[in-house]
Amino acid sequence: MAECAKVAAENANISANKYKSYFDLKSQNRQFRPGDEVLVLLPDCSNKLLVSWNGPFKVLERRNRVNYLIDDMGNAKLYHANLLNRYYRRTNVSLAQVLDENPVSEEYKHYNPLTVQFCIKDEHDEIDDCELPITPDGKEFNSTSEGSALANISRTD
Repeated sequence: MAECAKVAAENANISANKYKSYFDLKSQNRQFRPGDEVLVLLPDCSNKLLVSWNGPFKVLERRNRVNYLIDDMGNAKLYHANLLNRYYRRTNVSLAQVLDENPVSEEYKHYNPLTVQFCIKDEHDEIDDCELPITPDGKEFNSTSEGSALANISRTD
């Protein structure tokens, strides 16, 4: 009986090494450092068979060769490296400027024309050479909470 167990263990080791070699042919070595941003492959809320990449989340620590502790919105969760993918943040976000240079059609001539520039913050929350929207009375809006006042702009006669 002991000899049968020994033969079974040897065959199990041979099979395990064979499966490992097949897996290693297509696997990628994923290594992350603490502070790296990653996307996590998680099940979808609407269907348990669907998965999607969520994130980015920060890597807190590497527990062993394949497990990483991830900051998931304030909770530290352990994920296998196969469920993680490096997140590449855009390095240069330029300002977008929207100016309407088309002539105003007859049906809209009664509105006050405004030139508005929309600004996009870069990764360091810096905005360069960007103006805030101007209302007809000359005031600048510096927050979106004041945006409701733009709806009250009167028509010119």
